Amino acid sequence: MGQTAPIDGGVDRRRFFRIADTVSLRYRVLSLSEEKLWLDGELNIEPDPDIRALDAEISSEIERLRQNSPELSAMADLLNQKLNMFADSVSAHLDAGFQQKYRTVNVSLSACGVGFPSVEPLSDDTIVLMDMLLTSDHRRVLVTGRVIGSDRLSIPGPQGTNYMIRVNFERISEQLSEELIQYVLQQQRRILAAQRLAQEEKELIALRPLKNSD
Repeated sequence: MGQTAPIDGGVDRRRFFRIADTVSLRYRVLSLSEEKLWLDGELNIEPDPDIRALDAEISSEIERLRQNSPELSAMADLLNQKLNMFADSVSAHLDAGFQQKYRTVNVSLSACGVGFPSVEPLSDDTIVLMDMLLTSDHRRVLVTGRVIGSDRLSIPGPQGTNYMIRVNFERISEQLSEELIQYVLQQQRRILAAQRLAQEEKELIALRPLKNSD
């Protein structure tokens, strides 16, 4: 893994890199007892650090395979999904409080927070548990955060979403912060690569009539 980013003080600018992404998402407001545990630093929601480290290494290897061997990459993706399903079953006790189903939504994501569309607003300073499935690498992210804004959308979004909820991640481990940084950077590279490929194809198409006329 790369060097771990500091959590406090905003030293590492990579934490603020932001992308538009599509994820499966659900959230819930912490109960009063959970919020007390959270304030005392005793609400443990993240998987074991060794499991997270292994998951990050697997994701890195899958990305390398994706570039060099698409067939092996597809098989590795399936195995990774199976491992993630097992890990999710281990943390099933956290699922008990969720009344929402996962919704596939467009979000604004960085390592320090997320903006997502919602049917209803949330009050500022509400503490929420975010449950996100990063669709591109089938990874589940559980993270707590504080609502910093609920902006009414000028044009309602799909599924009756009328608000854009903005959440700052809080009490996030250095390891998870670094994983989100790497995910955001990886997605940026994919977007740039797709844009370059589209531009090259456009240029080739533009040249074809010239070749045919010779």
